[in-house]
Amino acid sequence: MRYPDKITEKNTLDKFFNFCFKKNSTLTMMSEPRSYSIHIERKLDRKNMSMMAEMFYENECIHQWSRYISSTIEKHLSEIKRYNTEFNGNWRDYAITNRLETIEEWGGEPDDYLDDTDIIIPAQNDDKLASYSIVSDLQESDLKPVNVDIFRTFINGLRKNEDLNLFGPKGPLSEINRYIKKADGTMEVMSYGDKITSQIINENQCNKLADIFDSLLLKMNTVFGKLEMIKDKKHNKQFFINLEQDLTKILELDV
Repeated sequence: MRYPDKITEKNTLDKFFNFCFKKNSTLTMMSEPRSYSIHIERKLDRKNMSMMAEMFYENECIHQWSRYISSTIEKHLSEIKRYNTEFNGNWRDYAITNRLETIEEWGGEPDDYLDDTDIIIPAQNDDKLASYSIVSDLQESDLKPVNVDIFRTFINGLRKNEDLNLFGPKGPLSEINRYIKKADGTMEVMSYGDKITSQIINENQCNKLADIFDSLLLKMNTVFGKLEMIKDKKHNKQFFINLEQDLTKILELDV
């Protein structure tokens, strides 16, 4: 079985994703091509094969998305903090600096230079500067609302985690001994009562994870949606103070 690569944990959000993937590892195993190819020999109908293929695709999308979303947030959060502190939320000062840095790195248009020399002339009007504003930069980024439907199977998998537990009290491998470590460090076979207790704890934990995941997607879509819809590229100081706070809360899983 191929488990998704663990995300480098730089913040609470990364740790949350890794924990969810670990809890949903059975779902990943069931949908993996090497797993459902076995069912071809058992003449699994096309409808179920298609369902597992779709599940595998959705899981892959979530894994890929989770790998870059927190690093993307951190990258843009750093720029927002710079805007709020170094430029004190002054859109024009930021845009002038951003324009000069962009031209120096990538080059500019003919009218950005004086007499075909390397002397960069100031932007003549605010309309030209507006394209270098922090709003323009962030609206071209990956901080976009996500389609929550693609997460539905994954989140439901968390809620039904115990139904997929092969070694649980009702699982097909329930007769196989499982062990717990005692206070003195020795291992002993789990009793039926121990398994039930473990099941209840795991169910509560996974339901909480699913609730947090739902809240996280709602928070992201609300915050990213506001960024996507903002029109004023000039008078937005308070907006970016609030955005800095919101993105920080997302990374800290304060949703």
